[in-house]
Amino acid sequence: MLLGIVQSLTRWAWRKLPADTDPNALTAAQAKVVAMAGKLPPLHLKPPRQVRKAYRLMEQPFNVDRQTMARICHESVTLEDGSSCSLRIYYPQSLPASGPFPAMVYFHGGGCVIGDLDSHDIFSRWVAHQAGIVLVSVDYRCAPEHPFPVPVTDSIQAWNWVVGNAESLQLDPQRLGVGGDSAGGYLATLICQQTLLPTLGVKPSQLPGYQWLIYPMMDLRGQSDSYRQANDGMLLTRQMMDYFSGHYLGSNLDMQLSAINPILVDDLADLPPTYLLSVGYDPLRDDDILYAKRLVEQGVSVEHKHYPNMMHGFISMGGVCPQALQALQQSIAFLKRNGS
Repeated sequence: MLLGIVQSLTRWAWRKLPADTDPNALTAAQAKVVAMAGKLPPLHLKPPRQVRKAYRLMEQPFNVDRQTMARICHESVTLEDGSSCSLRIYYPQSLPASGPFPAMVYFHGGGCVIGDLDSHDIFSRWVAHQAGIVLVSVDYRCAPEHPFPVPVTDSIQAWNWVVGNAESLQLDPQRLGVGGDSAGGYLATLICQQTLLPTLGVKPSQLPGYQWLIYPMMDLRGQSDSYRQANDGMLLTRQMMDYFSGHYLGSNLDMQLSAINPILVDDLADLPPTYLLSVGYDPLRDDDILYAKRLVEQGVSVEHKHYPNMMHGFISMGGVCPQALQALQQSIAFLKRNGS
């Protein structure tokens, strides 16, 4: 109820924004969000617990409408070290009457430092509803409490659990893919890569049927032009990426490990069909474009969509930015084709 009121008031306040005429310029709606965020104290100077709270609050007011699900299930995966990882499983009303159903295991963004099931609840509901699939959202453990490789190994073990329990969950293991935004796209990418070239001691039990990657992290070394130039005018800046990397990686790690930087894998030929979305206002832009190009060159079935007037984080702005909603709707077509 309260969320609906906040969203309605936000959309009312956004109703008289100037028309967007430059296809390469950040849309007016996104620019207004950046301006609002600029009035806050710099997040990269705050401890993770405060940034997590701010992230959760900022994800909601500008988002798409909250969809009602047919049912939502909660599961707990027991991990190899005795800890647990929570899953939230969304069964939309748009599913057929009986299963097994197509599904996607989804990993939330947030630099492997912030984000959780609640920060991506609205988006998860919307994707499940629009695509007509079951969406399994994974609450992997985050840094700095759980630095590399914990978020990766948690994600692999969650994937294996879903594959192993597909029948009881009414999921079709032959129509099961992975997806994620930002750090979540990074984790989805690593599940696919680690299936073919395992290096972490825990191996995915099955190659995903597809990967749905929304502006994924590909290279944490920060060497691209887009990374170095991302200082202002967008939500995710170089400073925030350095903040995430510092908490996630710590020190004394070999930055040439492909499990840290998936862009370093040479052989990509056997990876599954891929949807990769990149945006113009993003420190990750150049790495995403390069990875999509390398996939195509090695014969992987790739649908790469680049939106020069969008910024990292736009998936939570579908309620106030028509271009963001349109881009999201276009991305759903891939899930319908590969999950149905």
